[in-house]
Amino acid sequence: MGKLYKKINDYIDHCDNGDVLEIGMDRGEGSTSHMISLASSRNVTCVCVDMDIAQIEKYKSSTSGRNTNVEMHHMSGEQYLDSSNRQFSIVYLDNFDWNYWKNENSGPIRAQNKRYEEFMQIKLTNVNSQKSHLLQAIKLEKLLTPNATIMCDDTWYDKDNMIYIGKCSAAIPFLLSIGFIVAHHEGVGNKPQSCVILTRQNVAV
Repeated sequence: MGKLYKKINDYIDHCDNGDVLEIGMDRGEGSTSHMISLASSRNVTCVCVDMDIAQIEKYKSSTSGRNTNVEMHHMSGEQYLDSSNRQFSIVYLDNFDWNYWKNENSGPIRAQNKRYEEFMQIKLTNVNSQKSHLLQAIKLEKLLTPNATIMCDDTWYDKDNMIYIGKCSAAIPFLLSIGFIVAHHEGVGNKPQSCVILTRQNVAV
């Protein structure tokens, strides 16, 4: 996703003082540190969730416990949301990968698919990516504050068909149905540089 995650800063002035959630920690892009900094500046907790324990241990060792406002959970996003009773005002959905190569035998996908089968016992397919993010959106509903912002990674608007495509393409219609609006989107298909930001203001939960 490059540095697109920084765009969330432009859409959080209205947010309540709930916690920050990142599902899918960064792999060198810097989003995890950014979300933790956001939480620190708002004096709330940043919850980071990832299926790969190596990513969690890597971050912990690099910070040596300097961040006290952080919780890290080694599990899928769906598992965490089933167990949480926190209230979140800022959410970054950056997990279950999208296959841009349209070929499960391509090098990057072969390597990733092995990890998904090892950690989650599931194949890395675009339908499974959509399913995972939709389930997360549904499970998030009860955990979101009235004035919340959600940022979706690797999701873009297809003007020709007037629909969203990518990781959160199934989740976005559900989020719209519970009072969110699309505040920002950018990027096009066939390259991993796209995002959609949704906000909800003054909606009773």
